[in-house]
Amino acid sequence: MFTQYYSSRARVSEALRRLGERRAVATALRRFSRLKSSLSKRLDLEALAERLSEARRRTLAQLSELVKQAAESLEENGFQVHYARDAREARRIAEKLVEPGSLVVKSKSSAIEEAGIAEHLRSLGSEVYETDLGEYAVQLARSHRAHPIVPALHLSREKIAELVSMDVGYKVPPDPREITKAVRRRLREVFTKAGYGLTGANFISAEEGVIALVSNEGNIRNSTSLPKTHIAVAGLNKVVRDLDEGLLVIRALAPFSIGSRLPSYVSLIAGPSKTADIELETVVGVHGPSEVHVILLDNGRSRAWDLGVEEALCCINCGGCLNECPAYTIAGRAYGHVYKGGIGVVYTALTEGLEKAVEAGLYLCTTCGRCVLSCPCRINTPALVERLREAAARRGLMAEPHYRWLSPPRELQDDKPLEEQLPL
Repeated sequence: MFTQYYSSRARVSEALRRLGERRAVATALRRFSRLKSSLSKRLDLEALAERLSEARRRTLAQLSELVKQAAESLEENGFQVHYARDAREARRIAEKLVEPGSLVVKSKSSAIEEAGIAEHLRSLGSEVYETDLGEYAVQLARSHRAHPIVPALHLSREKIAELVSMDVGYKVPPDPREITKAVRRRLREVFTKAGYGLTGANFISAEEGVIALVSNEGNIRNSTSLPKTHIAVAGLNKVVRDLDEGLLVIRALAPFSIGSRLPSYVSLIAGPSKTADIELETVVGVHGPSEVHVILLDNGRSRAWDLGVEEALCCINCGGCLNECPAYTIAGRAYGHVYKGGIGVVYTALTEGLEKAVEAGLYLCTTCGRCVLSCPCRINTPALVERLREAAARRGLMAEPHYRWLSPPRELQDDKPLEEQLPL
């Protein structure tokens, strides 16, 4: 009855022993909060959150229709659109698109990780390189990301330098600039040889048929323009009504996540590369990809209404909620699975089921509500967590202390200390 709960406790216990990682995460989160506070003196972040929250809820009310419109608009622009009901189908689609043994460059993407696409392609003989520096370090460490925007938050510069040195074949000093130079040099050749670029999408505009991607490092532009084929994987919830709503998403991502104003690069892709410079005859595939595929991933998202947690689909995966979460500050990457924190547990319930959600930390949330105030979409994550706890309890997926408190009362014994008789 308590298997998943004990698994969650074991994950957290292990996290508590990683003192260096806990300090690194706590320090980074405090810095993000300070930067956001400073930025809020120059930008009206409250007004931005109000506009984005309203826009996301309007879209959510018509999501099914907008997904259909997005698919039609994308196809009109030359994209090849695929619909994946679950992670297995997403992997099958990717398998058909990527020739075994290919070289693939990949950007940071929770949807790709959720579907297990990169691992599946590797199992078929392809080389899949992470091109985000943080994800690259996490890949070398054979670890898991700690944060949606800063994946290697839990790794020290010394550890990253050690990992990069082993990969490039020479000693790289533990200096961020030198590490960055080494990674740039290592991946530059990979970019030019790759046949496929594998990315996520920060939003997909239903009206215009455009996918948007943001980055600070410039790796996404290389991943989407140098290979002959670009494959974008996005959850259905990444669909927005139009570019106006999409730009609200872009404007909110960096301020609410890490306290910076805007990402360095914003790419709007409206189809494969093409030219009509020779007698106005359109030729597809010039300096960029000749094929652009979009995999629209459901994987449980359409079940959100059945569980009463559809509000979670407003999430833009900025990680702002993690900056103020006391449970995440302590447990770090042990709180959640692919998606982190309380909202991550809700997504785990949708994509992998309630059992996995309990294991990912369904009972870690304190329901303090600090995440609601730090979320640009004002998602009431504690309320969603409580609904899932009710559903879990009906299936017997409870935390053992809660079960003990619900047990029939026992008569207290005078000859035993009170603390030994309480159901803790």
